[in-house]
Amino acid sequence: MGDMGKMQATEQQRTKYLSFPVSNELYGIPIHVVQEIIDIPHSVSGVPNCPAYVEGVFNLRGHILPLIDLRDRLNLDKYELSDRACVIVVQISNEQREATIALTVDDVPQVINVHDKQIDSSSGVGGVNQDMILGFGKTDAGVVILIDIDNIFHELDVRAEVESLEALEAGVAK
Repeated sequence: MGDMGKMQATEQQRTKYLSFPVSNELYGIPIHVVQEIIDIPHSVSGVPNCPAYVEGVFNLRGHILPLIDLRDRLNLDKYELSDRACVIVVQISNEQREATIALTVDDVPQVINVHDKQIDSSSGVGGVNQDMILGFGKTDAGVVILIDIDNIFHELDVRAEVESLEALEAGVAK
């Protein structure tokens, strides 16, 4: 196998993840779902009848996005965000919907490479919600909990909430 073939085989076994701390644990999501990283929005509008982990919605360059408190969604302790906190804008996609959402995280993320052989399945760990966790990546920095971003919000009908909010805003603007 030539150098090009070896390089392609290595690339197939390695996936890039965006890693970030949440409540003193390191989490990761596949880099291909990340659209951008932004500062915490100054203005967030609350939305009635949403799950508790939905902080509200905000306007990002003309698009209304739901802001998700990832600590709350993962049932972790809540505390005051530091000045290093930021928002990761991601595209989620599953059988039910495609949507763009924003996740509040504790610190500026980093890109890491995790080889397939470095990922342990979450199925062997008792009490782990299989819908939320893809697995556990073993890295030099420690264990990275790999989030199944497409399924973690399966009960949240983001599109319906955003469409109803956009309709409300359009009615107010008339």
